[in-house]
Amino acid sequence: YLCMKHLGTTPLSEEEFNQWYNPLKQFCETIQTSDQDLYRISVFNDRNQCSSCLFGYAGFNTFSSSDNYPLRRALHGLGIATSNRSILENGYTDLTYMLFSGKYRIHLPAEDDPLSPSEAYYEHLPYALPIGYMVSPDIYRYEATDNPFASQEALLKAMTGHGYHFFEPISLKDLSLLSANATFQDTEQYKIFSRRTELGGTGYVTFSAPLKDAKDYYACFTVDQASADAYSALVVGAANGFHETPALSYGAIAKGTELYGTEKNGYLNISVYLPEETADYVCRDMHFVYYDGSSLPDLYDDLSRGNWNVRSWFSDRVEATVIATEDRNVLFTSIPYENGWNAQVDGSAYPLSSTMDEAFLALDLTPGPHEIVLSYTAPGQKIGAFISVCSVCFSVILFIIRRILKKRSA
Repeated sequence: YLCMKHLGTTPLSEEEFNQWYNPLKQFCETIQTSDQDLYRISVFNDRNQCSSCLFGYAGFNTFSSSDNYPLRRALHGLGIATSNRSILENGYTDLTYMLFSGKYRIHLPAEDDPLSPSEAYYEHLPYALPIGYMVSPDIYRYEATDNPFASQEALLKAMTGHGYHFFEPISLKDLSLLSANATFQDTEQYKIFSRRTELGGTGYVTFSAPLKDAKDYYACFTVDQASADAYSALVVGAANGFHETPALSYGAIAKGTELYGTEKNGYLNISVYLPEETADYVCRDMHFVYYDGSSLPDLYDDLSRGNWNVRSWFSDRVEATVIATEDRNVLFTSIPYENGWNAQVDGSAYPLSSTMDEAFLALDLTPGPHEIVLSYTAPGQKIGAFISVCSVCFSVILFIIRRILKKRSA
């Protein structure tokens, strides 16, 4: 609490801290006690980005122990919210939760929600792959596209060799647009949202899609360079618990929601909000889709056949067994590719490779069962330890010399 009380714009009271973080702590302890596997946990409506430091869960915003540009670039290409030195816990779909081991989601009430903290809950995602599983060697040929929904399906094909289709594109002309105190221009090069500054106040543009066969509605406003500006445009929908998030400026996928009691009954809505501090917002392109998750169980069954079996793990070491086949001989892990990782296969040192443009660790294996050990040594640790030992020895020598000189002078 002492570390966190001044993180926000206003001091956090101890009562507020206990109200929101006690449920989080309890849920994390319950999950860790009941599940010994290696997985990631997401927290929605978290009060800061440092809960992993408090509770030790491997959240999505703590993929890596250091800033990792290839990792951020790879996730950004899939529509996940990233900016300079930051990966946020929104912009995911059922597919990316599955592929990157999003096994649990903790939901805290919104900060201004009048509901009791007892309304907090956590859920176990039924289709969550582990942090390591076998994929096709085509994974090395995967390239992200400008459309994050197309990138997700391209990644699935590279992993499985099969053409899975989850997203149905929606044309802008098939959407209903509603705006207030804001204008929208669809130019050949850019999509421009402008707030009518002469009127003052917040402006918004809402893109509404009609309900269709109980399918989800997603949108992504792609950007050339993600911005972490606190006054950036907001995307308002039901983005996995986030009601207002600067996710739009990050080029992240947003999920639409139905707004009851408005003229948009029967529609799923995603709104672009321009706060008073923001005159305009420019994005490169917009992508709108319906999502049909009926094939998700089939995809999970397909990939989970190659799951690794974790025998033990610690922060810098994972021991697992896996079975490689002729068509699935690459062990894909959602562990970021960084200098310092080493691998042993069946007791011998083994070369590591990387996938998704140097974003994640992988191993090329021969068909058959294998015992895998992945271990991490921080770059510079050996030379740092050597310098430390030399420093201690030098200090001891100086101490001894000083004592000798002191005795002689006496």
